[in-house]
Amino acid sequence: MTETTPKESTGNTPDTGQRSATKKRRRNLSKKRRPDDIPGLVVALNEGLLDQRTHAARDALAVRDALASDPRPVATALVRDALALDAVIMARISAELLRPDSKIVDESGQPHELIRLHWPDVRGGIIRGSKALVELAGRKASSAGDSGPGEDISTIILQESAAHED
Repeated sequence: MTETTPKESTGNTPDTGQRSATKKRRRNLSKKRRPDDIPGLVVALNEGLLDQRTHAARDALAVRDALASDPRPVATALVRDALALDAVIMARISAELLRPDSKIVDESGQPHELIRLHWPDVRGGIIRGSKALVELAGRKASSAGDSGPGEDISTIILQESAAHED
């Protein structure tokens, strides 16, 4: 039996060519980032260091590029999506508040504190978003105290929904 002397380690196992467990891996020297949270995504997007392998990164870059090329239709779509989401949330909360066995109303009949505190903000956001959508469509929305010519938002919404049903 002949004795073999161990060869100097190259980091690869002799039979498979795979990296041995003792060899350290090289760190990725790329400065690109893959953030897991919204603030990290915003920072990486603003610094131009966003790794484009994630869906969130590709979506954020696509929206940014679309806003840079033609902001009106993109802004219209973003406002429309936000309004739709807010309206659905408000409708679901309203329906839950009206249920006799509601879990978001306390024993005295008052809505949960978070709903009481944020309901006016969400409602105001829907109103502001509606006005922005009307203005993006090239119309002038009237507001309380506005004595000039304008259109009532509810009339415009009804006209738009009637136009989409045809």
